[in-house]
Amino acid sequence: MRFASIALSLILFGLFFAEPKALAQVQVSVLLDTQPAGGSILVIGALLATSNLAQTTLTFTFPGPISTTASGIQLLGASGVFATGTTISSNPQAGTIQVTLPGVASNSSSGSFRIVGFNSPGFPCGLINAALSSSVNNYLLSLPVVPVPLVITSVTTSKQILQIHGTGAFCSPQVVLGETQLTGVVPIPGGVRAILPAHLTPGTYLLRVSRSFVSSFGAFGDSSTFDVAIGLVGSKGSGEDR
Repeated sequence: MRFASIALSLILFGLFFAEPKALAQVQVSVLLDTQPAGGSILVIGALLATSNLAQTTLTFTFPGPISTTASGIQLLGASGVFATGTTISSNPQAGTIQVTLPGVASNSSSGSFRIVGFNSPGFPCGLINAALSSSVNNYLLSLPVVPVPLVITSVTTSKQILQIHGTGAFCSPQVVLGETQLTGVVPIPGGVRAILPAHLTPGTYLLRVSRSFVSSFGAFGDSSTFDVAIGLVGSKGSGEDR
């Protein structure tokens, strides 16, 4: 379900920001993900129309040198149009990863894959550029490259500390409870925590976590909300990304 919602968001978002190339028939969108552990680059190819695809190189450029995990940089879960003929190479010192997208006759499939096994300071909140080697091979790259959407999944309170967990990266987060911006915001595994105001009146408050990140198109940001019961029995709420 999470993958399906991400894919739909990318298609709508990408159609607005995509490079205007009439021949492109597979729209390639890129998301920076915190999953699996250590992070990954998720690449989704959405079919626009059946066409012949020519082999094309997709290059990712990081802000600086990258390091690799013990298992090395890998391409995982290639499916659909990317199931065969998709290969990967890298130059960690130069901070680049290159993926060869396959040439396919009369392609009628969408597809996806993940790139794992790399470490880059600030990932996935830092600037990462993506580019195709050709704009006439029927692959269309949607820009910018951004983190997966932020979604709050749970909130707990203990001893004046609010702990917030969710999916997506908490990049430079600002936390607002009701009309009060919380202080002491620090990262925790899978989220952030913040200090609750003293003498907070029991009740249900709207929690909003906003984040900001950089892209090749400049600064971007989004937010997620969650209803939080403070000092009441039954503290579960409902979340919504905005």
